[in-house]
Amino acid sequence: MSSLSNKISKKKVIFLDLDDTLCETEGITPQRLEMAKQALSETINSSLLDSVMEQAISWDPVQSTTGTKGRLQRIKKELKLPDESFDQMRAIYNEALFNYLTLYDGVEDALSWLHDRFSLGLITNGPSEFQRKKIEQLGISKYFDGIIVSGEFGEHKPNPKIFNFAVESLNSSVEDSVHIGDRPDSDIDGAQSVGITGILVRKEYPYKILSKVKPNFIIDKVTDLPELINIQTS
Repeated sequence: MSSLSNKISKKKVIFLDLDDTLCETEGITPQRLEMAKQALSETINSSLLDSVMEQAISWDPVQSTTGTKGRLQRIKKELKLPDESFDQMRAIYNEALFNYLTLYDGVEDALSWLHDRFSLGLITNGPSEFQRKKIEQLGISKYFDGIIVSGEFGEHKPNPKIFNFAVESLNSSVEDSVHIGDRPDSDIDGAQSVGITGILVRKEYPYKILSKVKPNFIIDKVTDLPELINIQTS
């Protein structure tokens, strides 16, 4: 963990990731896959279906930069699903998320504390309607001075363009900005590529995320931020 040339407390803008940073997404994958499996149970061989869905928990949901398909696309390939069946499964898998979607404990208090002291921005990858629905259900838009959804912007993290746009949209600079997220590849690599301080939220996933990134800081959860900032001001 490296020291910062400028303390976080001196920064003006804090950007945050959404999924698995502010709210649980990957942790509820088993429940989502179970609902998707039920939707396919009448049309797919049960042994094959059980095997693929069991393996799918350990598949990265995000398509890799090397071309490896994301979780849902791999399920489609392994089960040889026609487009219609795949679309139905994906809709159920995605809708199931909202049955379990909640903020991590203490996140709303942390956001309130941060918003009193910094400008806050949210940078999230995903389709516009899907991500906006999450934000609405979680009731957190009031804490953010800017919300950037990759599906609306046209580029996804770690593309530098989305980070530069986020900084410009809040009239800040990369030197005055921090980004916090759980993925070393999209969050930290992307932020640091344009000169934004990157803070990694430590996560253990059943799949490897390839990155040689060295975060400026590592924390266990977003709710550690107020303490980290207070330590730096003392």
